[in-house]
Amino acid sequence: MFFCSTVLNPGSSALTVYVPGGSASSRNSPTALVVVVCKPCKLGLDAVTVAPGVAAPAEEVGAAGLAPVGPGKGLSAVEVEAILELKKKHPSMGPAQIRAQLKRFRGWRVATKAIASVLRRHGYRLVHTGSRPEGDEEPQRFEAPRRNAIWQLDFTEVRVGPERRFVLFVLDDHSRFVVGHALCEEPSSEVAVATLKAAIARHGKPEAAYTDRGGAFLAWRDRSGFQRYLEEELIEHHVSRPYRPQGRGKVEALIGTLQRELWQVRHFESVEEAARALSAWVDEYNHRRAHMGLDGLTPADRFFGRADEVRAALEARARGRAVALAGQAPAGALLEEGTDAVAAVEVLRICLIDGQAELRLFGARIPLGRVSL
Repeated sequence: MFFCSTVLNPGSSALTVYVPGGSASSRNSPTALVVVVCKPCKLGLDAVTVAPGVAAPAEEVGAAGLAPVGPGKGLSAVEVEAILELKKKHPSMGPAQIRAQLKRFRGWRVATKAIASVLRRHGYRLVHTGSRPEGDEEPQRFEAPRRNAIWQLDFTEVRVGPERRFVLFVLDDHSRFVVGHALCEEPSSEVAVATLKAAIARHGKPEAAYTDRGGAFLAWRDRSGFQRYLEEELIEHHVSRPYRPQGRGKVEALIGTLQRELWQVRHFESVEEAARALSAWVDEYNHRRAHMGLDGLTPADRFFGRADEVRAALEARARGRAVALAGQAPAGALLEEGTDAVAAVEVLRICLIDGQAELRLFGARIPLGRVSL
């Protein structure tokens, strides 16, 4: 038996079928190379022609070194190892989040179901949690139109040894980039002002700050030091409605991720140890964590304006990888999940089994008859 895989080339009407090379003397040896040319329509392929072709370019085949698909299970040992490594490092990540990480930092497009299957086989229990807030009220989603338009600030309580401490985050609403953070003894206006000043020195001044009604941000009788500082710097102060954490969903989600990935898995004996771990975690969150709310980009990608450049680079890597994998994967193997229109995806296979040709198109098997080589 031999097979060939077909790749839909972005921006072209051609489907190229790559067949692995072999000995021409063998009847069932995969030596023939064909090109399937089609005219794509909205519902599928309305014209298909099979003709002699040429070998795949060497540079495309060379890209197969990027975690080639292994036989039987559909994922190579390299891919499985990468999935398990991410799960071990980020226990709270689910299959979709792991897929986003692999896409952003390795250029791999691995199906979410394939990742879930790997995790189950290795003893991980997958728990589905809905993203829709509870209640009858329709959620209203908002995102600032540009960086530094709105910064969200919030405190959360943590434990350091036997003592209670607090973490303050300053989060850019548009990019989810953490522009400032602090580990302190108690939530206070002084800590908020100092952290905000440091963030402004590094990243520029925001147009507005968005907080809850906590005493560090809002005073009942007189203006707090935080409010006075915002007035002096001509920064607008937006305050959420009482008992409405949904209005600050981005910073609340960040706090939840911090608790799950750092404070719930590590115990800190000293403030210095906790501060170092917090700084390292924030740096990784900003630069090395693909964000589901940013289409798989990192907060730094969007904050520093390199989102389009990163997307173009990832698409180029994905196209080269898909072409290389198409010529190596066994029949029936689970390949990559191509969801973007510009990415190369496998469409069909042509197999020769005991001299009988068979076309496999979108899961259907179509006998083509006996072939003499």
